[in-house]
Amino acid sequence: MRIEDLNVSAMIANNKLSEAISSLGFYEFRAMLTYKEVFFGTKVEIVDRWYPSSKTCSCCGHVQPMPLSERVYACQKCGHTQDRDENAAVNLKNCPNNRVRAVSSALDGFPGLKRLRSPEACRRHTRRASAELTPVDRCLSRLPW
Repeated sequence: MRIEDLNVSAMIANNKLSEAISSLGFYEFRAMLTYKEVFFGTKVEIVDRWYPSSKTCSCCGHVQPMPLSERVYACQKCGHTQDRDENAAVNLKNCPNNRVRAVSSALDGFPGLKRLRSPEACRRHTRRASAELTPVDRCLSRLPW
């Protein structure tokens, strides 16, 4: 899973966006993903904040200016049209590896994290006390960990 490294402080400095941005809780969302990465064995990656994911065409790679008010990406080079957020999501997925870093590398200094990352610890912490399996448990049991 890849997320953008957003400069939330600068976004809050914009008077038009400050109230909406501060109520979204971007930092909490990232912290929750990082926490879940440890227990569920997923991989969360952060894309460089200067990577132009919204301004780049997901078909031809053309980069063009795009104001926040535009919600549909229309490439001026190849004519490709797509929702702005879907276009950015495709670009994040295909982002070059030199612009991506693992979120867990920022947590390597925390004591006890290596113990929590072990597959056995993940299974032990996610096991239910009840013998009855819920639909979520059945779905999780199919995962390759």
